[in-house]
Amino acid sequence: MKACLLLILNALLIIHVFGQELPVSFQRYYSKDGLSSNTIYSIYRDSYGFLWLGTEDGLNRYDGKTYKVYRYDANNELGLKANHITTLCEDNKGRIWIGTTGGGLSYYDRRLDKVFAYEKSPDERWVSTAITSLMQDHKGNIWASSYGNITVVNTENINALPDPSYEKVVTFFNEKFTRFIYKDKDDQMWISSIGTVYKISKDFQEIVEFTVPSHSSSTVEINSITEDDNKRIWAGSSHGLYFLDYKG
Repeated sequence: MKACLLLILNALLIIHVFGQELPVSFQRYYSKDGLSSNTIYSIYRDSYGFLWLGTEDGLNRYDGKTYKVYRYDANNELGLKANHITTLCEDNKGRIWIGTTGGGLSYYDRRLDKVFAYEKSPDERWVSTAITSLMQDHKGNIWASSYGNITVVNTENINALPDPSYEKVVTFFNEKFTRFIYKDKDDQMWISSIGTVYKISKDFQEIVEFTVPSHSSSTVEINSITEDDNKRIWAGSSHGLYFLDYKG
């Protein structure tokens, strides 16, 4: 059953704040301060308090004072495969998963203080070289969206496939472009594709498709998804803001 996302057109809420404005101070950091690049695509604060910054020229770990940079090294076949970092996520083992454009998926091993490439799943399937988003599910496993499929990493044992409950999702999204993954308050997973958003049930056995309406000749690409306190799903795109009117 397909439902439709409702487009919010020209609905800008203008809030006038009267009275004294609170002072706001921003501190700006540049490459001259230790950043590997001034172009940052992803920010993630891990469970140890470190701030991880994915840039167009490497991965940066910031401890509040100094930066440590992790980059592609042609002499290290097991390490990071590209410097264009697009998305970051931490698993229950404290590993930082790293999505890249051009270098696929990698992870940071905290114990060894090294980055390792994750090029193939345990069943010998190649992971896409262009990872678009990462999200942890309610079982602790990491989902990676990409130009070509959905990869699910078994975080308890990265050398083994996740349990069979994931087979339907992995098969369904094989050779599909997927842009963004989100886990809602009910532990359902949401995945955006070209002109479509999919809802995956908590047990991963039901996949519901929602068509995104387009008011032009081009299809809509959903770049971000979130949920409000009323459990409404909001989706951002280059064509504006959408919300999903559904009961579930």
